[in-house]
Amino acid sequence: MSKKLTTLFIPMNALGHLNPLIGFGQNLVPKHRVVFAVSKKSKGQLTKYGFEETDLNIEDTFFNMDKDKMKEFTKEKKFLEERTPMEGWKHLVEEDFFMKLAQLSDSAAKEVVERVKPDLLVMDCTFILPSAIKAHQGPWINLILPNPNTVLLEETSPPPGLGN
Repeated sequence: MSKKLTTLFIPMNALGHLNPLIGFGQNLVPKHRVVFAVSKKSKGQLTKYGFEETDLNIEDTFFNMDKDKMKEFTKEKKFLEERTPMEGWKHLVEEDFFMKLAQLSDSAAKEVVERVKPDLLVMDCTFILPSAIKAHQGPWINLILPNPNTVLLEETSPPPGLGN
């Protein structure tokens, strides 16, 4: 019998990044231990798939706001202004949304890696989390699963984030 390995998933704190990793993780269960590091907002959603959950101690951000906060935020940051998809991506980059989230997540991810001690670390982050990788010192994968709806703010496309 082969050793049961532990895979730790650290998705970017957003539903669009959590959902694809569920399918990835389901391929590992029940032969291996699969742990997801999630914020309080996502806690309790993954155990039905046979995954363990552990706290990723970061504050809720733009990426996992409820719909009322999302509406307020998009209005404040002028996300709903008329712009092309490329202008929308440029706006996200200029505002440093993804870098800010990586900075918030880095030390929290390191703490989770030290606690879980995974054999494989799988992250889905726009920017690599260096403290987590250094704490792990083993094989790791960084996926980037962006949602194009983040900048396709058209009437015919679904809203980014949580929707209505």
